[in-house]
Amino acid sequence: MIKNNGVKNVYIHIFTDGRDVSPTSGIKYIEALEKKLKTIGIGSIASIGGRYYGMDRDNRFDRVVNKNLTRFEIHDRVNYAVTEANLKISKEERKVTLDLTIDTNICPVLDYFEIFMERTMMSKYAAKYLQIWFELVINGTKLL
Repeated sequence: MIKNNGVKNVYIHIFTDGRDVSPTSGIKYIEALEKKLKTIGIGSIASIGGRYYGMDRDNRFDRVVNKNLTRFEIHDRVNYAVTEANLKISKEERKVTLDLTIDTNICPVLDYFEIFMERTMMSKYAAKYLQIWFELVINGTKLL
């Protein structure tokens, strides 16, 4: 279908499991996919990942969290600094509250706004359109 619609570049990102099956069982599917891609003459495997990092259902953040803050750029700092995020919806008050806790030892709250200001304002305008109130609370302070 992709080839028939004129798509020239197809890159496949494979994500294997290994939790409920043998960790090596995915190889037969990858081999079958490679054979099919060769047969149809389009597509290539761009990456292969698995559940050890990507599907960490056991919350073993030490596997995926970079603890070297000196190597963080602003997005990393902001994402790492948000230690708690709660979305509260009140039908009675017609209000949606995003309540964040940001560790200001990792980044200042201003960094959060540098990254997310546009999305925050879009949330506010969307709520207004829906005739509900959008409230943003960071570290216990109501900002919107």
